[in-house]
Amino acid sequence: MPYPGDNCSTASVLTAAAPGAVAVIRVQAAESAATRAFEEFRRADRRSPLDAEQGRLLYGSWNSEDLIVVRTADATWEIHCHGGPVAQQRILQDLAAAGIQIDPVNRETPLADDAHSDDAQIVTTAIQQALQNSRTREAANRILQQSDGRLLQLRRDLRSADPSVRQQALGHVQKWSSFAEHLTSAFQITLIGPPNAGKSSLLNALTGRNRAIVSATPGTTRDIVEAETVADGWLLRIRDCAGIRDHAETLPEQLGILKARSSAESSDLICMVTDEQEPVWNTQLAEIEQASGCPVLMIQSKSDLRCGSQSRSQPSASIGRLAEVSVSAHTGAGLSELRSIIVQRLVPELPEAMLPLPIPGSCTDLLTKPCR
Repeated sequence: MPYPGDNCSTASVLTAAAPGAVAVIRVQAAESAATRAFEEFRRADRRSPLDAEQGRLLYGSWNSEDLIVVRTADATWEIHCHGGPVAQQRILQDLAAAGIQIDPVNRETPLADDAHSDDAQIVTTAIQQALQNSRTREAANRILQQSDGRLLQLRRDLRSADPSVRQQALGHVQKWSSFAEHLTSAFQITLIGPPNAGKSSLLNALTGRNRAIVSATPGTTRDIVEAETVADGWLLRIRDCAGIRDHAETLPEQLGILKARSSAESSDLICMVTDEQEPVWNTQLAEIEQASGCPVLMIQSKSDLRCGSQSRSQPSASIGRLAEVSVSAHTGAGLSELRSIIVQRLVPELPEAMLPLPIPGSCTDLLTKPCR
């Protein structure tokens, strides 16, 4: 029986009608209707979707089945549940019993052929796998947003018979593939610089862990030492490498420098760390910067030891460029700014809210050439 005044409260299934790994049900309801709608939702802390902040993922259960509810607007929620028809139908029945009108308009009609059905299965499987691999709330939110059909449409556009539609979709995938890839994998950042420049101290300070051995003796770090941290919702894997100098004294040091150069070549961002207290001219560092195919960030370390009369940004002793940020691993000065700059370099542009993102496995089999 409909409840008076609830005729504007609706629930719509946003994902494809074909069975899949994940289904998304959008609920738009006034407060009284929403209160009844989420009576079956359970969490250990009894947190309700009604008072959740926008974008917050609430993991819970609905009639003993695990799912996620996320508030996407003031009076709008999305229920992300198992993609099987039985799970969806049970939730829809509960919503209907609470006075929510089930809207069939936004639900996609059954797919006409096996190719389209396969597309739906590939996309839902990719979303499920991406959710399992995501490790930050920011990443999980963006992945869940792809469940509303936008990613399926992108895949279909890549199969379009219209060359202009297909080319536009391909360009979109190429533009956002790196962004989408890092929803499920960490950005790789390599700290390089001359010996005793403060790289190990910086790694420990950025990650909040005593991961790397800190010593005043040059050459202490011989192998790659790495640790992970999160900045602005992005997972970062930071690598500390052997100090790089032109005349390595021992074979282990030489091998350490080779590993450092190899790590830099496979990075998403290189952080050149220099200590202005001990200027060092280093041709190898200059070669790495010139040959790198990724962004390079100049960092001036040990700012707590610098005289007050010195300017904040000094020319890098090894490269001849201005340092872009000055930090102290000892006092923490500049670390917050450094994290922000790192994220800006790695993610210079954010996609608009409704854009599809080519998450790994969702459409790579349809590309005519690899995306970078």
